Amino acid sequence: MTHKTQKNIDSHNTHPSPQAAAERPWETLADKIKYFEGFRPHPYICPGGHLTAGYGHIMKDTDQGKRRRQPAISKEEAHAWLMHDLQLAHGYLMRACGVPLTHGQWMALMSFIFNVGVAAFRRSTLRRRLNRGAYDEAADEFERWIWAGGRKQAGLLKRRRWERNCFLGGFGI
Repeated sequence: MTHKTQKNIDSHNTHPSPQAAAERPWETLADKIKYFEGFRPHPYICPGGHLTAGYGHIMKDTDQGKRRRQPAISKEEAHAWLMHDLQLAHGYLMRACGVPLTHGQWMALMSFIFNVGVAAFRRSTLRRRLNRGAYDEAADEFERWIWAGGRKQAGLLKRRRWERNCFLGGFGI
């Protein structure tokens, strides 16, 4: 197998090993979110009712103005938005979480916060249980968050199962 072929296989691997995930946590997290969100170059209304583009980026007023001038975004721009959104989620997680986290718990909570938003996480039983140190009870809360637009979403169920598994120490789907 050539180096180029191996690199191509590695770039499409959506099930990183725990060692690889620990060595490059931000890239591993971004890859996993890209897997769950998919790429959409044009703005669309997500099942939660938000104007969204790229890899699940909820568009702000300033983004919407830019979209009128340039209707499609590149994967590079979408990646930059994703990394910015993840930095914001990380800052909030570090302020909102009063207990130590493992790498897997960090990955799961970052994915969760990116998907449901800071406000929903702030109000969640998951966060309250986590901050009490009831990790197993907190893990059981993930699969309650599978609804969007009044409907159970198969994609959210798959994502929440991954988040729960990751939170409890696993990394695959």
